Amino acid sequence: IGPGKGDGTDDSYFQATGYPVRLEDFGRAPISGDPADRYRFRTPSLRDVALTGPWGHAGAFDTLEAAVRHHLDPVSSVEAYRLAEGHLPRLAAVEQPMAIGARFGHEPVNPARRSDHARRDGWLQSQPAMRARLSAANERQATPLSDASVAEILAFLDALTDPRSREMMHLIPERVPSGLPVAD
Repeated sequence: IGPGKGDGTDDSYFQATGYPVRLEDFGRAPISGDPADRYRFRTPSLRDVALTGPWGHAGAFDTLEAAVRHHLDPVSSVEAYRLAEGHLPRLAAVEQPMAIGARFGHEPVNPARRSDHARRDGWLQSQPAMRARLSAANERQATPLSDASVAEILAFLDALTDPRSREMMHLIPERVPSGLPVAD
């Protein structure tokens, strides 16, 4: 979800909207230089994972259970996934990168073009060819599990949560150096 990292050569979003950006995210490949790392993403720590949503490298899943179920059959999950309206917060203002003379800067997106700009968040999912490339890079076989087995995995992941992380009010200071009020 989201605008990706500008990887790839697919220019379908540009052709449809006039925004000159590419929306794929090739994961570790641009960093490592290894084409085999395409669509591979860093696996974060599982510490306190039950508290760290949304889940997935781009926040695609609102529940930990949805993220677990995605990994049981990634290809089917990618095919079925649709970005829910309101999944990503709507921004009050959107800026786009622009070449301004010899400099690089940003300028506000024309309000009349906001809807085209907003289409970028779900563009990959709306394009069969892009989804097919992502699915072709998948290395996981579908793993059917019962609901009870999924519940056991979720219980294990929940067990990796430090009980002190659930209630952190004790970390809120009574005052801050700026003198601004501290929220309750």
